[in-house]
Amino acid sequence: SSALYVRLCRELWLGGVAVRAAFRDWEPRENVEAATRFVRRWNRVLPRRVIAELADDVIVPRLASAIEKWQPTSDPVPIDRWLHPWLPLL
Repeated sequence: SSALYVRLCRELWLGGVAVRAAFRDWEPRENVEAATRFVRRWNRVLPRRVIAELADDVIVPRLASAIEKWQPTSDPVPIDRWLHPWLPLL
């Protein structure tokens, strides 16, 4: 059933080594391309609910923290360079 597949994806993929390795040291301002590529690739095969959990549990909190720390007058990296690539994925 689809509920079983979602559970399997949630437990094995979302809680698995690949996701932990991809996002363990992820810094939203520095690793935008690698992280968005990872999500785009998996977005094609995983249930939307699993990708949404990844966004809710990992991506959005990290982005929110980076937004809070961002200093528009002194930061050399404009916010649109690291935030905008996520908009179509979230």
